Amino acid sequence: MLFISRILRNFATGLVNVVFPYIILTNLHQGNETLGLIYTAATISTAVLGFTIGFATDKSQKTTFVGALALLPISTLLLSFYFNILLAAFVAAIIGGYSASGSLAGGGIGGYIQPIQSTITAGITNRKDRTFYYGLLSFLAGVSSAAGAFTASFPTIFDVLLIATVTSFISVLPGIFVRTKNKSDPEPKKKKDEVHVAEKNLPAEKDPITEKVRSSSGLKSANVIGKFSVTGMLNGFANGLVIPFLIPFFISVYKIPRPEMGEFTFVSGLIGAFALLLGPRLERGLGFLRGVVATRGATAVLALIFPFVRLLDVSLAIYFILPSLRVMAFPVVQTAMTDMVEKDELGRAFGINQGSRLAVTSGGTAFAGYEFGQSSYEIPFIGYAVVMAANLYLYTRFFSSYRDPLRRKRVIRQKQPDE
Repeated sequence: MLFISRILRNFATGLVNVVFPYIILTNLHQGNETLGLIYTAATISTAVLGFTIGFATDKSQKTTFVGALALLPISTLLLSFYFNILLAAFVAAIIGGYSASGSLAGGGIGGYIQPIQSTITAGITNRKDRTFYYGLLSFLAGVSSAAGAFTASFPTIFDVLLIATVTSFISVLPGIFVRTKNKSDPEPKKKKDEVHVAEKNLPAEKDPITEKVRSSSGLKSANVIGKFSVTGMLNGFANGLVIPFLIPFFISVYKIPRPEMGEFTFVSGLIGAFALLLGPRLERGLGFLRGVVATRGATAVLALIFPFVRLLDVSLAIYFILPSLRVMAFPVVQTAMTDMVEKDELGRAFGINQGSRLAVTSGGTAFAGYEFGQSSYEIPFIGYAVVMAANLYLYTRFFSSYRDPLRRKRVIRQKQPDE
């Protein structure tokens, strides 16, 4: 049921992803500054909702999940009837969390749903298969978003938004029947030699900021949550500089019409969806830390090339690849986080991580919107590369001691002598 709900919802977000920048830039004749301000406000709204939903998840998963799902159809219904009014578009973006419509890979519409989806998935999967299911869920969501983006290239704006409203409303219904893990459910018995992974992977060094969070919040995993939040905030700021403005870049620089842009977005989203399936292979081959550094480091290089080489074929090639590399390690990061955080704090951990990341994303989006409005397209992409490099440095500093329990077991088996 979780898969069905995610597929239907992401089909709707794929539709909105393509059509929303066209509503602002071509239908309402606003500039990139206005689009940036709307994205900024929507990102702040998504951050607040992410915090709220994350904390509510640890208390009541089912009620919180259904309530969160209901926000998207409300926003698309409002937008479908009043898309010619700027205020209505602004309010719809706030409610629906239209924080970034530049890329389908990894989402960008209604991102507040991510903390509870990740928590539910962690509760109904075992450690061995968790990265696979995170990747599969994101893959199916990506394919569905790509299909929505392709569909957005044909009908009128009203038709697109009406389809988005219907499909997002239907996505709420399977959410009612999603199997969730209640706080009262007993924990499965551990084997004699089995220790919760969080006990093995909590970094030993203390950080003054996260220790302060621990004392004020009572979270046992505050040290780890704080470190993931810091790296998440830098990742979010870099993301806000570039990802929301990929489609607007093609609109402003190459004057790509909506039907054609819908086809390009479909291809980019489809590649991003398949990239998410590589999560388990990435985890087995490179592991959590090296996988993050390799894939996201490559995005920094591509970001430096993108605004300077004004050839449509080159720009499209980077548009197809960059978002995919950015999210390829996402399932691996989610799994590593479930390893290092106590089980009864996962909802809050994902909520804090998502909320803090998006709060900082809004600053990057506001800055990039201003620069795009001044036609200074290069500056946000240079900023992305610099911030991402700093982010990867902190990943290395914070998580170099982390050992994937599955990789450790394989190494031990390989070292055992043949009997």
